[in-house]
Amino acid sequence: MQRHRRRRLKIAAAVSLGALPLIFGGLYFSGTLGSWQDDRGLSSACDGVLEKDSLRAALGSSRAYARDSKESPDGTLASCSTAVRGGQNSMDVQVRWSSHDDKVTQTLGRTSSSTHESSFVPLGTWPGVLTSSQGLAHSSVTLACRNRGSDGLTVDSQLTRPSDGSAMDSSGRLRTSFARATVEIAKKAATTFGCDHDSSDTTQSVSTASDKPPVPLPRASGTCEPLRPLASSAKKVAVTRARESESSKNAPIEDCVLTGRDGKIPLYRISAYYGPYAKSFSKNTDMSTVDSEAGMTNEGALTWGTAQCPGTAERAIYTFSLLYDGGSDAQPENPPRSFKIDALTAFAKKSAQEHGCVAPHMP
Repeated sequence: MQRHRRRRLKIAAAVSLGALPLIFGGLYFSGTLGSWQDDRGLSSACDGVLEKDSLRAALGSSRAYARDSKESPDGTLASCSTAVRGGQNSMDVQVRWSSHDDKVTQTLGRTSSSTHESSFVPLGTWPGVLTSSQGLAHSSVTLACRNRGSDGLTVDSQLTRPSDGSAMDSSGRLRTSFARATVEIAKKAATTFGCDHDSSDTTQSVSTASDKPPVPLPRASGTCEPLRPLASSAKKVAVTRARESESSKNAPIEDCVLTGRDGKIPLYRISAYYGPYAKSFSKNTDMSTVDSEAGMTNEGALTWGTAQCPGTAERAIYTFSLLYDGGSDAQPENPPRSFKIDALTAFAKKSAQEHGCVAPHMP
């Protein structure tokens, strides 16, 4: 009887072992195993700081996977890439202490004071910005860490959705989902890497992450609003409209772009840079040659001022720059010195006040 029992056990074991390949194959071809592996990758990549639901929403698919980057720049806490299996949409993420994020403005695509691809918009009440064009978007958020002095935690991300083309520019839904994914990553990264920040979620929200269509300068109500009294002077240098975003005391970069009557060709850009974003802009653009708190280049293409702000040793930077459209014949007129200084001063005073900075030092 014992012999028959042992024989039955052997047969049962053999059947079970023989069934494993069938079970494994069934899971594989049904997609269950692949989904489990993708989910596991999303949980482990970037030291586990990815938030799955918001990431999948940003990528536009539930079939997302992630893997850690093979090479990361010095000072990087976490770096990974996510993508849609079988698709083109992808998102790259890097997490650093802000003191190690010297190239954040380059990551965001702001590499020069004299060229312009797209404007920055705030991330609602979160301390970050977003910019997008032609199926590509960049976002950055820096949380102030109360336990690290003036240092903060920065998350830089890039979203590629080529299938959506220029819709990335016009769709508030796409850009908001990307902004929310970046914010959710920052929240998890703060817990993972020990950044004690203001986490009052009841008062913090993500904006629609969209900039306004060009408006007549006298009707500006956002970042260009301080220039309304200068509308008549602006008209003398062919400026009649403005591209602006909502003003925000939390945005580390603000833009006001002045255009002609059709609102299409950017002529001049007035910008503000705060904290690590000011440091990065001053090191990685033509501002690197500037060694004074305020001034104007000899040819007048760049005018700048600075201000001391709370919570950081970095002085805020305010710039008025002439924009050159990739070698186009339609180059902007160099406006009078008085107009550039008046426009920059008006913009900088309001922005500095909203960010709690002292009165800016102007040329």
